[in-house]
Amino acid sequence: MENDIVATHLVNRLFNWNEDPTSPYAPAWTSILLRQDNEAELSTASVRALGAVYFAKVHKQYQLMRKGALFYVHALRTLQTQLQRQDQAVGDDVLLAIICLSIYELITLTQPRGWLFHYQGLARLMALRGPYRHQSGIAFAMLPTLRSCVAIGYIVERKRCFLEDPAWKTTPWAERGLDSKTPTDLLHDILCDIPGKLQDQSDAILWDPNIPGKEDVTSRFISRVFSTFEALYSWRWSWESFFPYSTFTTKPIEYSSSDPISLPPSPFESVIWFSGPDRATELIVYNALRLILTRALQVAGVQLDNVQLEGVSDPLLPMQGSRNDVAIGICRMVDFHLESLRRSSGTFMLIFPLKVAYLHLDQASTETSVG
Repeated sequence: MENDIVATHLVNRLFNWNEDPTSPYAPAWTSILLRQDNEAELSTASVRALGAVYFAKVHKQYQLMRKGALFYVHALRTLQTQLQRQDQAVGDDVLLAIICLSIYELITLTQPRGWLFHYQGLARLMALRGPYRHQSGIAFAMLPTLRSCVAIGYIVERKRCFLEDPAWKTTPWAERGLDSKTPTDLLHDILCDIPGKLQDQSDAILWDPNIPGKEDVTSRFISRVFSTFEALYSWRWSWESFFPYSTFTTKPIEYSSSDPISLPPSPFESVIWFSGPDRATELIVYNALRLILTRALQVAGVQLDNVQLEGVSDPLLPMQGSRNDVAIGICRMVDFHLESLRRSSGTFMLIFPLKVAYLHLDQASTETSVG
């Protein structure tokens, strides 16, 4: 009974990224997360570990936290056993388990980079499976989460990601047609290219000045970044065309002392609100990618001639605002994620964009306290 409660709580509060029943990814998550009938299954142990610690954190039930830790240890042992058998290692069950275990690490923070180790393992398994295994069922439903987790792991490591291969951007949707890809899918296509640009940047910076060819390497790097920027800006203009009324500005939320979320007063006169969680997640990730690419160009000596913040769109359109303006835009989206996704994954969606925003905020600004 307790396991059923925490699993249902987990689904309703955390794994609700695709609440739209018409979404091609919607049905499969719930079916596997609520399947608790086989104690020996890896997914059962991992879901129970994550469900227990998440429920314990929210409701301050520390005894349940210890039970979650025991499930976590059991899941790790089961995972190690299955990874030794190739037929089991490439199963959908393993992918789901690793996602749950990585989120467990983000919640408990028992090891500062524990989540990254799981993301790296996830990447190796996905590469071994190949894109054709993600054309249907649970594997297809998990694909947006898998791609974002793996790409972020590679961004942290500044290493080229196998997901930039065109096969990973086409094969999973081959049966449905590429026109079935959602705006999130198309943004993830660009996200998966970012790690390679960061590796190129590192290679250019570390190039031995005594060895000829650095200028050519830097020039090719700049050209590739501009190409990615073009794709990102094209995505943003398309997003604006398809969802012209999906954002508006409003006053910041004023939390009372009795609210479960305890935050300091907002430093902003207005915050950015959205018509739904998908649009909110897409735009905050877009802004994070824009900052990463802008910084990459500036390190290479290229300054983008952006429009200054006067009489421009809110939220910003391509070529509007400085790096600091874009970073502040991310911070002004926080209220929506915390409020509208309060029962959910909203806070987890913020980790990557807020980290990027913090690195690009003007530290002399009074608004940096939001980071």
